[in-house]
Amino acid sequence: KISPSDSENLVDLLLAFPFGDFFGDRVFEIWCLQQVIESFRRYGATNCAGPRPLSERGARAICSMQYEGYQFDIWFQKAFPAASARWTYLHSQRILGGRPDITVVGSDGRRLLIDAKRREVRTQTRSEETYKMLGYLENFRELFQNSQFWGALCFLSNTDLFTEATTVEGHRIVLLGAHIDDPA
Repeated sequence: KISPSDSENLVDLLLAFPFGDFFGDRVFEIWCLQQVIESFRRYGATNCAGPRPLSERGARAICSMQYEGYQFDIWFQKAFPAASARWTYLHSQRILGGRPDITVVGSDGRRLLIDAKRREVRTQTRSEETYKMLGYLENFRELFQNSQFWGALCFLSNTDLFTEATTVEGHRIVLLGAHIDDPA
């Protein structure tokens, strides 16, 4: 049985969370981060360091992992290096930056970019979000000169959403669905 003081504490706790879509979007991004880490673990990767608190996300990878001698870091909302940006706003001379939700960076420089989109989708294509990924490739092309561009977009979906877009050079974007009613 919950006492009146416990009930008040619970209400205070719930009211401390931000109101609106921002909070739900951030929770989905963090859930996707956890799923990425757990997916690598299920595949056999082991932790070398972390997971670290999200408050350290700008300075250090959330975790470092290893799979069969290949080491990689998983970053959360890490901005691309400004010096690598090709596009600049004329009026302010500020670069057009990029900050994917999740970036997996291999010891050889390969990158996998993952953007979590807390939108329910029912179709196999999403051009608006796919073009955002292509924008990362265009604006930060220097980062992908020595390896293929790999991107993943994760949506909410009641279907088995899995769609790929690719180029002859081997660049690839995958659209994935996180099932709304089936956590497995």
